[in-house]
Amino acid sequence: RTKLGQLGIFMPSAAIHPLRPGMPRPWVIAHRGSSAHAPENSLRAFALAAAAGVDACETDVRLSADCIPVLCHDPDLLRVAGRREQVATWKASALNALALQDRNGFVWPEEGIPRLDVALRLHPHMTFFLEMKADGMHDARAKRQLAETTARYALEAIAAGVTAPILLSFEQDLLDMAACIAPELYTARNLLSPCNTATDLVSCAIGSVTASFVAQQHHVGKAVLAFTVNHPEELQFALACKIDGLFCDDPTWLLQQLDQHLGKIQP
Repeated sequence: RTKLGQLGIFMPSAAIHPLRPGMPRPWVIAHRGSSAHAPENSLRAFALAAAAGVDACETDVRLSADCIPVLCHDPDLLRVAGRREQVATWKASALNALALQDRNGFVWPEEGIPRLDVALRLHPHMTFFLEMKADGMHDARAKRQLAETTARYALEAIAAGVTAPILLSFEQDLLDMAACIAPELYTARNLLSPCNTATDLVSCAIGSVTASFVAQQHHVGKAVLAFTVNHPEELQFALACKIDGLFCDDPTWLLQQLDQHLGKIQP
């Protein structure tokens, strides 16, 4: 079987699910966990997503000052913890001791920035998309360290019985460097404008993807994901285009919407 076939992606159907192949709906991917209801990329956000029954979680990976992969979208701490320092200047233990705030400004004292290995091992049956974030990095060696360390941590988690993560990035060089360490891992490229990639999957901004691009990717055996689907009109467009997986901040809402959609089309 092909690499995508091993993952459970059976093209050109609109279903990708490594645990339940042939599911008649797109994959629901919790964007930074259930980030509409808890601080993004927090252990609480991932726990809520798992409880909702999502098919996968997406998270953002950066390196701490002691070179440990931690989960934070921004290069600085301002938006998530009200501090101006850079993530890369804090040790992982100190980042975890921070009190994160959610998108409404509420502080969660029990939620800090988690380590990648902790999140993976708390949810061993969850597929995680690991988006490697290199914005703010001007040193090629630092980017290589991020890619290689993320890949090594992923392999260590797999060896401990965790579901294999999928590597994700806007930057192809990060994916290439990670693939040198872990060629068996699937890769996905984030795209603001649709184009052909060398990765196993493509992930497009919902405002830029087209039905013709999705059909083209399906023709060559690639699944197409879309970010971020948070509104009914975006969901209807994604379903019309036969997009295979949807990133969403509120996966509980998305699952409910998809259940309603399936109820309408099933006899």
